[in-house]
Amino acid sequence: KDLYTTESHPGLFVNVFSLALGWTHRLTDISLHVLYQLARSVLVLGFVLVAYNFGALFFPGPRTRRLFVLLLCFSSGFGWLSMIQQWLGNNMQTFMYDVSPTLMMPEAFTFPSLCVAPLSIAGVTLAMITIGSILQYDRVAQCRWLLIGGVSSALLVNVHTYVILPLAIACALWLAMRRLRSDLRGNLLHSFSGMFFMSLIAAPALAYQLWTFSHDPVFAAKGTTLTHLPSLLTLSLSYGLVGLLALFGIGSMVNTAARHPHAESRLWLLPFAWLIAILIALHLPISFQRKMGEGLHVPLSLFAALALDRGLTAWTNTERTRSYITTLVIMLTTLSNFAFILLNVHWLTYNNAQGTYFIKPQRLMMPPYRLPRTTLGLLRNLRDDGDDTSGVLCSPQVGNYVPVLTGHPVFLGHWAESLYLARGEMQQLPELLPLLAFFYNGQMSVEDQRSFLKDYRIRYVLLSAYERAIGGSEEGLSQIGVTMTRSGDDVLYEVGP
Repeated sequence: KDLYTTESHPGLFVNVFSLALGWTHRLTDISLHVLYQLARSVLVLGFVLVAYNFGALFFPGPRTRRLFVLLLCFSSGFGWLSMIQQWLGNNMQTFMYDVSPTLMMPEAFTFPSLCVAPLSIAGVTLAMITIGSILQYDRVAQCRWLLIGGVSSALLVNVHTYVILPLAIACALWLAMRRLRSDLRGNLLHSFSGMFFMSLIAAPALAYQLWTFSHDPVFAAKGTTLTHLPSLLTLSLSYGLVGLLALFGIGSMVNTAARHPHAESRLWLLPFAWLIAILIALHLPISFQRKMGEGLHVPLSLFAALALDRGLTAWTNTERTRSYITTLVIMLTTLSNFAFILLNVHWLTYNNAQGTYFIKPQRLMMPPYRLPRTTLGLLRNLRDDGDDTSGVLCSPQVGNYVPVLTGHPVFLGHWAESLYLARGEMQQLPELLPLLAFFYNGQMSVEDQRSFLKDYRIRYVLLSAYERAIGGSEEGLSQIGVTMTRSGDDVLYEVGP
């Protein structure tokens, strides 16, 4: 179930990554936060290994493979320039997507995903395994690659469903490009049959996802959540030097393919088709547009490594010179990552709670990095109450932690996960924040408060420093519930039936 809403729903959605974390927590009693970081560490290692082997499909030498992995893991764009401008006191209205105090796209950039988004890393890793399996089967026709590609695409459908759409477009473009280049019909049929068999393995997972989103109203509404189309210019600047190098790499690939028509058509055309497919998917009139950028860093880094390798080979034969230039290029592409680390240190220092140049109003809805011990004590008591079905009312900042720490659904928490269906229209955090404030600051009558709690299936009301900041008080809340437990100045109320 989606525990970031108290909306009644059957809870049909299953995510194998989250399920594995939950089962491991149940068996070992290790903190979910610790398990999350352990899983992230394992996925980071797996990502690097898969990326290195993915690069081996295109680069025979280990040096170029390592270059590809380094560019993929550490390259970024020109976002650091905007951050410097903001730090100097200029009120920037537009930031890059590789590092920003407002909107970022961690799914489209590897380094932020490695740091904070293991689910995105899992998605990109599975995408590389799927594409690598297609290429391997196309080359050696071994059935094991059909099985590996089918299982990885099935897992990808479950973990990050929307990544499948660009991959499907990429496969279609790949076959179309090869047909235009007069590839042999038998070769095309062989490639198509391999991808078709992989799709059959993934089909049950896709069918279940479609069934879930058509039968669970909350997840159906979540599927329509808008993540707006990024500016193509801003997106290009967000990749900076690696994007520029990728253009030279594409040019080099096209030039080689023109001189040797069949040497690279099956190999380099697929990552090129993947790159084009992602750009197409980003502009489709669908929800989650921004999420379609997941994996874009992979083909860009691949072509950037190609350009750098061929350029240095043509320019110098000195190994030391090659190493110096390669190191310089990699360092120049990492500047936004240093800015990202400093930005997170800043957020940690201020706990997302004070307005500075780098804590924008949007950021104030993000969870604090740390909660007071008194608030944590109340949430632990709630976890041990034996009832994990009743809703909790609190500020969104604390609400981000409630499902994980207590197992209870919360009225408002994560900005995209907290949604409600009122008269057939979806309501999310921006529409519901005023309602939350009215409840706490006394603009609702006691009767209206009770009606509100009943309508949204809320049994527990929290009063901490975050709720006091929007007008909450013991005097106001004592009229609608009894004190269940107290920890310092924080109070948890239980509302009677």
